[in-house]
Amino acid sequence: MIDKTDNVELKTKWRVFNDRPIAQRCLAGLLLLCSSANAALAESDDAAKPPFVVQMLQKLGPHEEGGGEPKEAGSKDNALQGCPEVIVDGGAADLRSPAGAEASSLRYEIALGRTARECARAGDQFSVKLGVNGSVMLGPAGQAGAYYGNLRIALRRKKDEQLFSSKTLKVGAAVGAGSARGEYSILVDDLTAPLVSANPNDDYEIIIGFAPEGGAQASPGKKRRKSE
Repeated sequence: MIDKTDNVELKTKWRVFNDRPIAQRCLAGLLLLCSSANAALAESDDAAKPPFVVQMLQKLGPHEEGGGEPKEAGSKDNALQGCPEVIVDGGAADLRSPAGAEASSLRYEIALGRTARECARAGDQFSVKLGVNGSVMLGPAGQAGAYYGNLRIALRRKKDEQLFSSKTLKVGAAVGAGSARGEYSILVDDLTAPLVSANPNDDYEIIIGFAPEGGAQASPGKKRRKSE
């Protein structure tokens, strides 16, 4: 025969034992919920990355000041020892419309973003593959639409500032209704120049910059190194 004291103790033990599976199930549910949340967050982060950044920076390495960590292609005996840095001409890192407008009157801005590059030797020349990612952002006076600007790209020899493989490309993106931003990306794979030494970074720089509206070319003048 069990007295009242023993009965209370037995009920308490039974309750603890019976609740243990519930606690285990709750813990398992919490772990599953956290795992699902982490997976959803990772998927969201991947989806937010522009395709260019995923593809180009996986291939060429993480972005750093000067145009990312470059790769030098070629055999060990014929390999280059460096790759020219990416330089943005002063005042040409973005294109605004209308030019010189106050912030409240700005329709849109086309800006440079990330860059990645790869250099290879070809006989007495070297070649550069350059990837550029950027954005189109609407201003207070802007509206949905497609906006484009002219981006100038060239190899510039440092000793005399002579340009090689100079080209002007049309870049931009569409900004949909209810959105304030669009993204663009380009890949240029035909930049070439005479090889001066085994390290093109000592002799050349890659210049990029927007040409002012109206088709005028950006002035080489003051320059600054590109960074995020």
